[in-house]
Amino acid sequence: MLDAFLVSFALFLVSEATDKTQLLIFTLGLKFKKPVHVFFGALSAHTLIDGLTMALGSFLGHLLRAPWLKYAVGLAFIGIGVHHWMAKEEGDGKEFKHKNAFLYTFGTVALAEFGDKSQVISGLLAVHYEDFWSVFIGITFALALLIALNLTLEEHYAKKIPKKTVKWVSSALFILFGIASILA
Repeated sequence: MLDAFLVSFALFLVSEATDKTQLLIFTLGLKFKKPVHVFFGALSAHTLIDGLTMALGSFLGHLLRAPWLKYAVGLAFIGIGVHHWMAKEEGDGKEFKHKNAFLYTFGTVALAEFGDKSQVISGLLAVHYEDFWSVFIGITFALALLIALNLTLEEHYAKKIPKKTVKWVSSALFILFGIASILA
């Protein structure tokens, strides 16, 4: 039980630290200026997607290999990038136009994680250890730590990065993730 937790925690900490989703969470933190909402949206999406993968095991693994999936995910990312670029800022310009940071983050991160390597890792760990809860808790703790660190860094750098730069870079990143998803 402790082995399953520790291995899951360590493996996810290392594999997700440089994952595109962490960059996405950083960007969403900059856009929304609501780190608590972004944190819980991202963590909820991660745990839902990885938990479903673990619960459904090999069936979901086969489903995720569907050839149309990479195109759907890629086009969705491109759409998000275009939406970010075209969105008008409101009020004092501190918040992104979309009002619900939790729901937007949840949807975006869930989309990013759908078919990601973390799903494969979580499914394999659950099968290997035959201990859903220890693996799930280890993964969740690792993700919570990474997301919290990510948003803490975002808080520090947010004051130093011009708003137009954030908009351009985040839009470009979403579009590049979309293209990469399609070409992968």
